[in-house]
Amino acid sequence: MRFVPIILLVGVFSCHSAALQNSAALQNSAALTTKAAAQNNATENSSGLRLATNKLSSNSVQLEIDTEKLVREQVSCVLHRINHESSLDIKPWKRIYLDLERDMVDGFYLAISRPQLDKFAEISAPLVMENWYWFWRADTKAPENWQHGYKLGSILGSQQEKWLQESGYSINMSASNLPQLIRLLEAKRVDAILVDKDHFNQAVLQSRLSPAKYQSRFFRYVPLGVYFSRNFLDDNPDFLEKFNFHSGECQHQMFSMNDEEKIWLKTWVNQHFLGYMKNKNWLSTFRQYNRQRKNFTNDDIKIIDRKWIEEFKAGIHVILAEHT
Repeated sequence: MRFVPIILLVGVFSCHSAALQNSAALQNSAALTTKAAAQNNATENSSGLRLATNKLSSNSVQLEIDTEKLVREQVSCVLHRINHESSLDIKPWKRIYLDLERDMVDGFYLAISRPQLDKFAEISAPLVMENWYWFWRADTKAPENWQHGYKLGSILGSQQEKWLQESGYSINMSASNLPQLIRLLEAKRVDAILVDKDHFNQAVLQSRLSPAKYQSRFFRYVPLGVYFSRNFLDDNPDFLEKFNFHSGECQHQMFSMNDEEKIWLKTWVNQHFLGYMKNKNWLSTFRQYNRQRKNFTNDDIKIIDRKWIEEFKAGIHVILAEHT
């Protein structure tokens, strides 16, 4: 915290009457000087970034890799590279969302992209990729879809809870942290939960539960980034581009897939693209497309990619037609 310096103006007068005559003037001068100092201090702090965060969904679990610490270090690294000061507050998720909407914070992490937040904020490039899995008890027969007819649990205010609610899933029970949520699952108060696989496995291990009690199925990869308020970005128009550019330089580890995820991805690609791969006309068009653009620089690709992202968010797909 930066304190406003208090400037003391001391006048030495030859007599008591002179001091009384100048008392009002001195008080006004001191008040104006202090006010000016406060204004200057506020101006100096105007570039400071007010960030907020919450404990990750693994709250109360000691992870082998401290993801929360790594994310803090990565954000600090990026801000240091772009020479931008910041402060960080730990708040409940609901308070963070409300403060962002009221412009009481400039940004928060970690978050998934959400249409409700896009109205007054914009998300950065991904900092972390989570692997979301459905988990259920081994004595439960898993359906193809958990959306209807099943009791679901979540961590209160978590990214999974927000995603489930906004995707049409009903949340029957919420817990304060992951160990509590697993206990709800074990007690048959919920049928399934959606959480990051590494967090779940570590929580089960530390709770001294048997992994054989549960089954799981890969659901989706989830990129998590930093949401910045549009008011802050309007005042700092080149900030997000710089932040995204340097975020890759500050990453601690590369993303990797386990065998189950590789099988899932291969199956998905075969279902959706195998027909194209066997189509000679499509392969010929694809090769021609690459030849025409072989001289594209990295900057050219970044410009096209940025335009594609902007148009995709706006529901415009002109660029898709131009570059396919």
